[in-house]
Amino acid sequence: MSELKRAVEWDTVCGITPSYEQDLSAPIVELAKDLVDEEHQELDDAYVEGDLEEVLDAIGDSLKVLAFLSNSLGVDPEELLQEVNDSNFSKFCYY
Repeated sequence: MSELKRAVEWDTVCGITPSYEQDLSAPIVELAKDLVDEEHQELDDAYVEGDLEEVLDAIGDSLKVLAFLSNSLGVDPEELLQEVNDSNFSKFCYY
């Protein structure tokens, strides 16, 4: 199981269910977006302070809350990342 899928599984264990209607105004989606904003602010602060450990922590937390946001919208974050990677790699002739 990938770590993105484990992140989503953790949400499920905690009783967090996605909004399959993909409603951006759903409370769970708004919570996820707020958490993404919070982690990005922590990343910015740690970067400005030159604190590598906190930068890495913020990156890890950002990955988790982005998986939460994706799942909250009913989209598998692993499939979403695969779509982005496929698109990026398609820009090269040898792929």
